[in-house]
Amino acid sequence: MMILPQNTDNEPTEPPKLNRTLTKVETPSSGDLQVGKLQGDLAAEQDARKEERWFWLLGAIILIDIIAFPSIGALGIPFIAFLQLVAMVMLAERWGVDGVVQAMTWAVNLLKEIRRKSDKED
Repeated sequence: MMILPQNTDNEPTEPPKLNRTLTKVETPSSGDLQVGKLQGDLAAEQDARKEERWFWLLGAIILIDIIAFPSIGALGIPFIAFLQLVAMVMLAERWGVDGVVQAMTWAVNLLKEIRRKSDKED
């Protein structure tokens, strides 16, 4: 039941008129769609290049390690390897190499689980 405001003559007044104009929704033009597609393609290409750059750097570090490790003492190798691992993970995060970040997260969680199990056994 709708209660309408009344005027002084005790007769119901007309309900207020609603503005029912429709606004035109603009559809993207073919140029806008093409620009969006090109921007997506550019972003994918940039990501691919960052990943490729990371793998080339990893390969170069492995070759340098093969050359340098025989002349480094046995105590220095684990320290250098750890520093390289940390640096490569940081670069992977910065350059957006998601596979490496996910693998390192998995490995760290696995090591934590192994350590938890070994602590429970002791």
